[in-house]
Amino acid sequence: LNTQVDEKVLMDIVRDVEQLDKKVYDLIKQLKKTKRYKLVLLSNNIPVMVNYIKKKFDLSIFDHLFFSNELGMRKPHLEIFEHVLKEIKADAENSIFIDDKQENLDAAAQLGIKTILFQNAAQLKDDLNKNGVEF
Repeated sequence: LNTQVDEKVLMDIVRDVEQLDKKVYDLIKQLKKTKRYKLVLLSNNIPVMVNYIKKKFDLSIFDHLFFSNELGMRKPHLEIFEHVLKEIKADAENSIFIDDKQENLDAAAQLGIKTILFQNAAQLKDDLNKNGVEF
């Protein structure tokens, strides 16, 4: 769009609205402790936000990190899901993709990936259990 983004103004806005869902973070930590699953973060984002996220949060609980701006592709395009599966050496049918946007889930499902529409931590844990995930 050939527009300039004032990074300081953007970060002030983000700090006002961004919050970590502690219950979801705790679920991820529980899964990490089992050592049975590959935990992957796939995010559509812009460079300034990615830098902020990497500084602000402990992302070491994830085995792999994929940011759209670094890959040059975005959800819901199929190629980003294909790329992630290839990079992490995983089969679609043995993978679960969690997102809060149905269009992203629909794309992943086209490849045979199981999907969960995120609403809250309790629902997420229940849906993971229904998909055979053990904590």
